[in-house]
Amino acid sequence: TVDSRVQVGIRSDAVTLHAPADSPPADGTSARNRFEGTVVDLDRGTAVASVEVDVGGPAPLVALLTHESLDRLSLEPGASVVVTFKATATRAIAVE
Repeated sequence: TVDSRVQVGIRSDAVTLHAPADSPPADGTSARNRFEGTVVDLDRGTAVASVEVDVGGPAPLVALLTHESLDRLSLEPGASVVVTFKATATRAIAVE
């Protein structure tokens, strides 16, 4: 209903990270949701890495990356990145 509060979740496997200089233009991809942010934490894990990015919201966005992508982007805490995702990767849940 109108004026209802929701919490929006984004699937971490649908979040992509780009180096700021190499990020596609907003109208150059179907992933139109785009935020600039800073890596605040990462966990290499055994199969995939989990990267937390502060984009100025109440909680960081999380992206799952292969180790190859993590190394190619030279990601570490403090690194600047561009985060993109498609609207179809989001889920809104009513908050009571």
